[in-house]
Amino acid sequence: MEGWLKETIGRLPDIFRSDVEGLIRDGDFISFAGSYVGELSSLSGPLARIADELGLSGRRKKDAGREPGTERRQRNGAANDHGAAREGETEEAVKLGSDKTSEVDETIKARTNETDQIDEATKLKAKASERLREWLASAYRQAEGGERAAEAGDRLLLADSAAGALELAIRALLLPGDAVLVESPSSPEALWALRRRGAVLVPVQCDRDGMLPDDLRRQLRAAKPALVYVTPLHSTTPSGAVWSQQRMLALLEQCDRHRVPIVEDGTACGVPGFAHAAGRGGEDGPVTAPEGGQVTGGAGPAPARPQGAGVPGPGTASIRAASDSIFSLWLSQAKWRRTSVVLLDSFERAMFPSLPLAWLRGNTAMLARLAAARTEEAGLAPASNQTCLMLYKLLTDDRFSLSEHTAAVLDELNTRRIYMKELLTGREWRKAEVHDPGSGLFLWVRLPEGIVSEALLKASMLEGVAFTPGIRCYAAASEKLKQSPIMEGDWIRLNSAAYPAMGIAEGIARIEDALAEFTARS
Repeated sequence: MEGWLKETIGRLPDIFRSDVEGLIRDGDFISFAGSYVGELSSLSGPLARIADELGLSGRRKKDAGREPGTERRQRNGAANDHGAAREGETEEAVKLGSDKTSEVDETIKARTNETDQIDEATKLKAKASERLREWLASAYRQAEGGERAAEAGDRLLLADSAAGALELAIRALLLPGDAVLVESPSSPEALWALRRRGAVLVPVQCDRDGMLPDDLRRQLRAAKPALVYVTPLHSTTPSGAVWSQQRMLALLEQCDRHRVPIVEDGTACGVPGFAHAAGRGGEDGPVTAPEGGQVTGGAGPAPARPQGAGVPGPGTASIRAASDSIFSLWLSQAKWRRTSVVLLDSFERAMFPSLPLAWLRGNTAMLARLAAARTEEAGLAPASNQTCLMLYKLLTDDRFSLSEHTAAVLDELNTRRIYMKELLTGREWRKAEVHDPGSGLFLWVRLPEGIVSEALLKASMLEGVAFTPGIRCYAAASEKLKQSPIMEGDWIRLNSAAYPAMGIAEGIARIEDALAEFTARS
């Protein structure tokens, strides 16, 4: 659950907080407030197959992404059980005579084989993070091209989650009291994490193309920030617009002039830039399938697919290319050496929600700084070896196509978004205004006049559902949602991708119940 939402629940009156916490404990709480896609049924088959191949069964399949400590405790418990079994079997054999000795020998051999398999799996997991890192580096080199991109491909640090990657960057680059420039609006999860670090948030005015250059220059001079945090390829507004390249270049130029680093958060996009071009798995990186179906790169030939296969059609969601990012622009030109860019990226938010993992890219000095912060700060865990192994096996499986999976995910997100939008045409929403960005994870709803989003959130939580009030996407509570006429009024943000149809319908019905109470009172 998002940190800001936990805090909101914690500030409820005791009797209300107890009711909401009870719904959460019972698994009967629906949240449209997050930035993650709900579980995807299309992944269950491939992940189950890989879990079987890796010797994970039962509970261990379900817990494939858990932290290494949990896994070690499970193994230790299993080893103790095996030891007790061997001891009991040996005593029984002594009692029954030598005719049982052979059974004991067979049992010991079986247990030894199991131990050898566990040891082999442990070695494989230990190498998995390095192999996955190499695979990702290869994917970026293929997608971005260029000599400097190839040199930078290996500069990549794995983290245990998208939130963990952001936390690591914040800890490495900020001290309490440092100023941070952010978009207006911005990611509510990032704003909460920055506030928790003690950062002073300084909003920069934006339009549909990104930060306004004049206000950016003004705030850089006045605030003297320690960093700039942006999500240029993920829309934070109802318009669905993303940054233009011109605005990205302006940000690089100004940050280079003022020697201010940039944290570019690509995790919110849900789909890494190289994913749409990757074909079937290969040990040396994704096998790409350019126009015409001819396969290049990777470990070897992959089955040819029809031209355009795996590329989402109109109305699904726009996919960024790896070369679209601020990080790639920074790589492409040597003149911006006085600033540094850290790119956060992940499969976690949309592509593989059951395998939490993210990564950070930067130059050698920056990655050393990030690694040092992880060592110094408690709770900043590296990526789970088991998660790395599961993900690596999936990505390098020649039966799995990343581009086809990407297309399937985007198609599912589109289906869920359209379904939620249809539900928002009911009687309780007749005075509301729904804005559909046309892609991504969110729908935005301008509430009927007189209904306050924060009050509606508290009423909705008692019904067992949550969403993000629009004001939570702003650095200061005093900011008005009036960047353009489309932003006037009080808004809420709904994650349309968090649940399949049944969960969406139930969640919207619960918000409607809360809305009905407001309407009745008014």
